[in-house]
Amino acid sequence: VAAVAAAAERAGDVETIAFWWALGHEALVDGTPFDVEELAEVPGVAELRAIVERTNAHRFELPYGRRPEPEHLDVMDDELQNWWYRL
Repeated sequence: VAAVAAAAERAGDVETIAFWWALGHEALVDGTPFDVEELAEVPGVAELRAIVERTNAHRFELPYGRRPEPEHLDVMDDELQNWWYRL
């Protein structure tokens, strides 16, 4: 996933980066349970988050439901989801 995002960044394709990021951290770790500190240390996770931040892909408008809306994150009791989607 990080390699695809890196190629998309080189091509200026922010939409592709936004869609991959919207899949959530689970797409990078195949559902392996991690806490936030462990997840942040996974190289592909760190790389994708850095690409998302550099390109502002987290601000790219996606169809409704593709990622949690900020107001939904406020009521989610999920530390990993909050960490992932709040950049």
